[in-house]
Amino acid sequence: MQRGRYAIAALLSVCLFAVVGASSAWAEGKRAFVVGLNAYPNLGPDAQLQRAGNDAQAVGDALEQIGFTVTRFTQKADLAPLLSSFGQFVSTVNPGDTVVFFFAGHGISLDDGTYLLPSDVPALKPTDELLAKRATIAEREISGQLRGTGARAALVVLDACRNNPFPPRGTRALGNSTRGLTRMTPADGVFTLYSAREGQTALDSIAGDDNRNSVFTRIFVQTLRKPGVSISELGETVRDDVAMLARSAGHDQVPAVYNDLIGARKLYLAGAPPTPATVPPQAPATAPVAAPVAATQQVAALPPAQPPAQTVVQRPVEPEPVVGPMPDWCTRGGPGTRIERIICADPRLGGSDVKLNQVYVARAAKLTGPTRLRFIQDSRDWIRERDARCAAGTDAAIRTCLLAAIEERTDALSAPDRPTAAEIAVERPEWCLGNTPKNQIERIICSDPELSRWDVRLNRLYNGTVARLNGQARLRFVRESREWLLDRDARCAGSPVSAIRGCLLAAVQQRAAEIGP
Repeated sequence: MQRGRYAIAALLSVCLFAVVGASSAWAEGKRAFVVGLNAYPNLGPDAQLQRAGNDAQAVGDALEQIGFTVTRFTQKADLAPLLSSFGQFVSTVNPGDTVVFFFAGHGISLDDGTYLLPSDVPALKPTDELLAKRATIAEREISGQLRGTGARAALVVLDACRNNPFPPRGTRALGNSTRGLTRMTPADGVFTLYSAREGQTALDSIAGDDNRNSVFTRIFVQTLRKPGVSISELGETVRDDVAMLARSAGHDQVPAVYNDLIGARKLYLAGAPPTPATVPPQAPATAPVAAPVAATQQVAALPPAQPPAQTVVQRPVEPEPVVGPMPDWCTRGGPGTRIERIICADPRLGGSDVKLNQVYVARAAKLTGPTRLRFIQDSRDWIRERDARCAAGTDAAIRTCLLAAIEERTDALSAPDRPTAAEIAVERPEWCLGNTPKNQIERIICSDPELSRWDVRLNRLYNGTVARLNGQARLRFVRESREWLLDRDARCAGSPVSAIRGCLLAAVQQRAAEIGP
C-alpha cells in the first residue's frame, strides 16, 4: 500500500459505534438516521453499487423492530438536502436518547479522517483533496453533532467498502488503496467496529447465495435484533461470524474492533437480558423456633404473628430503596466542581463512589513498591479522564456517564484475576522510576505498559546511534532528537487521554523506524 500525501486508504468498511454515556438500561427515546446510496451519477459505471440500498433497508427495518423511529434515505441523497435533513434530525434528539446513524455507500479516508460520499459527489482527481472535503461529509462532524445532543448512546454505523470510486491517474490517486480503510486516531468514547481490518476488503456477496445484503450487514442485522447482546458482545459476535462466513467462501475478512467506550459491556440495543424469575419462599414444614431478641428496637421491627389456624400465602416483598453512605469528601471539604456536586447530590452515585473507593483501597493494600505507586497514578489518571469524558451535556447525561464509568471501574478492580495495566510487570523508562512525572505526557507514558516499552526501545536506539556518530554529525542528531521530542509533545498534548496515547504511540514507532532497525 502506498503511503504519503496522496496515498490514502479509500475503501471504507466501518461499523463505528460512538457512545456517549452509559448505563445498564437504555433511554426510552430511540431514533435512527439511515442512508443507503447505490447511484452516483457523476462517477463511472464501476462506481455504481448494487446492495447499499438493500443494506440500509435491512438495517432500518431491524432498528424499527427493536423500537427505533427511523428516518430513511434509500434512493438519492445529494449533499445539501442530506445535511439539511440530518440537521433537523439532530434537533429532535433529546438528552438521554439512543441515536443511530447508518450509512451504506461510498467513502474515502483523507489525511484527517473519514468522509462519506453523497449522491452528487463530483468526479475527483488525485489533486482534489480540498474539493473532496467540501463535497463530502466528515464522519467526525456526524459523531460530534450526535455527541452534542447529550444522547445517552450515539452509534454511527458505516458500511461503505465496495470498490474505489476514484480510479488512479498514473502513479497518484485520491484514496488509491483498494484494500480497506486505514485506522485513524481512536475517537474518545467510541466503540468502533470495521467490517474489514486494514489490508482487507469486505465481501459484497458470496457466489451461489441469493442474500440481498453484504456479508457484513447480514451478520450485523441478525445480531442487532437479539435481546441481551451488549455492544461489546455485538462487536465480538459480528467479528467472529463475519470472519467465519467469509472464510467459508475462501476470503479473508475479519472485522476490526476498537473499544474506547466506558460501559460497553452493559449497553444493550435490543433490551437487557431477562432477569431470573423470583421464586416465592416455601413455608417450612415445621415452624422455626424464634431466637431470643436482645434489643427492644428489634422486637418492634418484627411483623405481628399470624394466628396458627390461618393459612398465610407468602408473597415476595419489594425491598425499600437503600441509601448507602456518601463519600466523606462531600461533607469534609464540600464539592468543588460540577462533577463533584452531581455525585454528592445523587445517593446512587455517592454510594457507587464509596464502593469504588473501598475496592480501590483493598486493591492498593495488596501492592507494594513501584507497582503500588503506578496503581495510584493510574487511578488518578482514570479520574481525570472520567471527568473530562463526562463533563459535557445536561446533569442527567453527566449522571448517566459517571454511573457507568464508576461501575465499570469497580468491576475491573474487583476481579482478582484481571490485573490492571499498572500492575503488569513491564520495562519502564528510568526517569519514570527515579522521578515523579512532571506533565500529562510523562504521566501517560509511565502509566501505559506499551508506551513505556517503546520509550525504552527508542532510548536504546538513540544511545546506539549517538555512540556511532562523531563530531558535527553527532551534534546534529542530538539537536534533531531534542526538536523531535518537543514537536511530539506539542502535537500530542491537549487531547483526551486516549487520543494522546494513540498520538504518542504512532510518533515513537515512526521515530524508532527512522533511526534504527
